[in-house]
Formats: sequence, structure tokens, C-alpha cells
Amino acid sequence: MKPSSCNLCGGRDQHLMARLHGRDLLRCGGCGMRWYDPTPTKAELKSLYAAQEYVAAEYFSLEDDLQTNHYQHMLQAAETASRRFPGGSVLEIGPGVGHFLEFCSTRGLRVEAIEFSQPLAQAIREKFGCAVLEEPIEECGLPDGSFQVVAAFDLLEHVRDPMALLREIWRVLAPDGLLFLSTVSTDNVLDRVGMLLHRAGVSGPLAKLHPPYHLYYFNKLAIKRYIEQSGFAIEALVQENYDSRKATSSLPARLFLDGVYSLHNMSGDKTNFYVTCRKQAPS
Repeated sequence: MKPSSCNLCGGRDQHLMARLHGRDLLRCGGCGMRWYDPTPTKAELKSLYAAQEYVAAEYFSLEDDLQTNHYQHMLQAAETASRRFPGGSVLEIGPGVGHFLEFCSTRGLRVEAIEFSQPLAQAIREKFGCAVLEEPIEECGLPDGSFQVVAAFDLLEHVRDPMALLREIWRVLAPDGLLFLSTVSTDNVLDRVGMLLHRAGVSGPLAKLHPPYHLYYFNKLAIKRYIEQSGFAIEALVQENYDSRKATSSLPARLFLDGVYSLHNMSGDKTNFYVTCRKQAPS
């Protein structure tokens, strides 16, 4: 079989890390990106995100605790957006249950959304009364420069073509517009523990870290290259541990995560990236 090329660097030097969820987890020998091969089709993803198993996932039921660091980042992003662009237009891609949209709308910003999951999209419409599209942004035909702010929290790892998504976001942003994004990081102890256990024949933790709806996985160098190659300047990039209260409702699992996170705190290499980017004019 002809190997798939890396979405970031185009390289074909790739290594099989594991076979999980019926797909090969590959790593690029050039830039370190990871991805699942073959990539699910658009129809397969539509079916996955419409399924009750996804909509009722623990991930969403644990989202009500707004004191997690994830939601503090959302709150800070909404405050930055309202300060830079009072009354401006905001597009969130993948809003989930809509916390960031709520933070923005209560600060006088005009909100719209793109949500690939039909049940979640309908819930957002009913909650906010705003326009919600259900196709990938590359297929939505949005006008150039139509938003001052785009948010993509926990999204980049879910899409079939991260580079195409970022370049389309650049196109629909107004000059000097802001992109707020977060995504998973592979630069941490938790990831290395998962790989070690997999090599020892225990694949459950690695499968949990690489769920079937996460298609790509990023290291720090890769996320910087994605952002810069798609035309953005990085204003801030930080790594945070994914709050154990949001990761699981299991107390033993939370205690384990918190123990690993203490090692992360010493090394500075944590589980998630939070990035603030500004649209640059083409050079």
C-alpha cells in the first residue's frame, strides 16, 4: 500500500506506532506528527458525531465545572475578544455545549458557530438563536474577512485536514483578527507512559489517549509550524495539563492523572496547547 503523506511536512517517512480502534497510528519521521491511517471519510465522521455514544460522552457531562483551567482559557479568550473588538463578530468551530459562545454573547459580541454533530448543532441553535452551520468550514462558503475572532478549542485534532482548516480560518478572519485554539500535545510523561504500557502488551491507556475521533496529534514544533505556515503570528502559546476533573469522573483515575501531572509540572511539558494567534497580511 502506498503510504499517506504527512499533513504538515508532506513527508512519507512514517513509522507504525500502534494499531488502535481498527486503524494504524502513524508517526512522521520528519516532523513527529501523528495521525490515524486511513483517515475516516466525511460520512464516517458525520455518523460518529451524531451517535448517542458521542453526544452523551462523559466529556460533555463533566463540562459544567467552569473552574477548570480549560474554561478559564475560554473565559480569558472571550475577555480578550471583547476588549480588542467591542461588539465584533465571533465564529466558534466545534462549540460543544456552548460555554465560549455564552462568554462572548454576554460580553456583547455577535456569535455564530460551525458544529459537525447534528444533535449538538441543534442544541446550540435553540440555546443562542444564532446561525449554526454543520459542514466543514472549507465547504461553508463564508465571505472573506467576515469575522474578527475565530475560536477552535479542542478541534484541530478532530478534522481530516488541519492545514486546510487553518488556512480557511485565515481567509475568513478580518485583518489582524484573532484565532484562539487548543489541542492535544504529545510532549509529556503521560504520553510516554501510554507508549511503554502498549509495548508491554497493555494497550488500554494508549487507546484512551488516542480515541477514534482524534485524527491528529501534535508536538510543540509541529503546532508552531502549522500556525505559522497558515499565515498567523503566535501571540501566546502555553501548555496546560488537561484538568483531571474534566478528563474522568473516576476518583482513582483522577489521582493517577494528578500524580503524572506533578511530573509534568516539573518538566513543563504538559498535555494540551493553548494558543492565541493573529492574522498576518500575506508576505
